[in-house]
Amino acid sequence: MRVKEEMCLPFRQITLRRADIIGTSALLTTTMTVQQELEEKLKERGLRDKYMTMVGGSPVTKRWAEKIGATAYSEDASECCDVALKLILEKSMTGKTSEQYYILLWFYFKFNILNSLF
Repeated sequence: MRVKEEMCLPFRQITLRRADIIGTSALLTTTMTVQQELEEKLKERGLRDKYMTMVGGSPVTKRWAEKIGATAYSEDASECCDVALKLILEKSMTGKTSEQYYILLWFYFKFNILNSLF
């Protein structure tokens, strides 16, 4: 299966881009297992504590997210943004912040203020 063969490719991109959150979406129940495989691969490589993971998609539930050990679950794309912001804020409270967080928060709040004006 091509998806399984390419499982190692995201790790390179995640490292190169210095990601903090890895988000996955499953559109079918048959692809939900890839979310679980990602969690397992992160554990195998000793990277699970380094990254926060978010899962979502039509067949995905909060129960599934808890079962596979994902950090967070969101029901849709709109909620995903709010959940990601919450995760970043929580991480920033631990003192593990980077300049990228502050840039993201600035854009998020600016966007919300602009939306409220129109």
